[in-house]
Amino acid sequence: MPNTHPGMSVMPTVWRPQEIGEAYRMKQSLGETAVYAAGGTLLRTQWEAGTAVLPAHLIDLSAVPMLAGYALEPSELVIGACCPLAALRKDPLVQTAFPLLAEAVRNIAAPSIRNLATLGGNVVSRIGDSLPALLADEAELIWLGKNGMQAEPLEDWLAASGSEQAGRVLVQIRVQHGTESVNGAGTMNDIRSAPLLKVDSDRSASVRIYHKVGRREAFTPSVGSLAISAGMEHAAGKLKEVRIAAGGGQTIPKRLERTERLLERHADPLGEDCAAEVHRSAMDEFEPVGDLFASRGYRKMTVANLLVAELWRLRERFA
Repeated sequence: MPNTHPGMSVMPTVWRPQEIGEAYRMKQSLGETAVYAAGGTLLRTQWEAGTAVLPAHLIDLSAVPMLAGYALEPSELVIGACCPLAALRKDPLVQTAFPLLAEAVRNIAAPSIRNLATLGGNVVSRIGDSLPALLADEAELIWLGKNGMQAEPLEDWLAASGSEQAGRVLVQIRVQHGTESVNGAGTMNDIRSAPLLKVDSDRSASVRIYHKVGRREAFTPSVGSLAISAGMEHAAGKLKEVRIAAGGGQTIPKRLERTERLLERHADPLGEDCAAEVHRSAMDEFEPVGDLFASRGYRKMTVANLLVAELWRLRERFA
């Protein structure tokens, strides 16, 4: 049975603000007795499992226009915090211009859940499987708080405790894109469990890789999730602007910056010698949280193996 708020014997009172400022003021007034909600899929799971307290008040954000939908603008994708995962999954423009995010969303839960679950909810959980993809794409979060609207890099927010900004409401997730990702040039090979490649010319390519490993596809927390973004000069076999992010289970995802630098500086980043170094680096740098289903060491090994396997696929692709 769900836990209840101390002194509660009834279900929460549901508030339905019509604009973002109203939602924020409600939260400031109600304090810790209220939580924001939209799709509610994660919250419902936590309440049923007894891992979170059923609050006295729910602030339903689903009617706030500013939080709905998404827009593909000239330099970025702007996603409202209440945008359903399914909407992003189905859009061919998002799939082409933002393949990491599209692939991550495709691997979250079942279709019926994706119709309700929102990207904002997946983000604010701090462990959502969209986060490695968003980290690799260097996403930015837009919050409404006591100082008005403020932008914050996703990476910085994940690294902080967040307690000093209690009560803020997530408004948007913004993801920058390069012009070459949206003008239709080149060829996009969207193959399951394979690198997402955009061949810009005979000399260069954009590499986007997302991979999730779980005990049962889509329905349980991942053992490990990995996202890679890089530019590749395939004539020289060099990688540049490498971004690698990893997560899984109850682990807060993070960038593997030392491993990124290793790949950028190595003379042969797709060679066998580098693969061994990358595996050691990832094992050393990734610090997952273990549980009864998958130990810390097993999660480390999973992510390190995924990374080396995807690099090997790139080697075969451009050999």
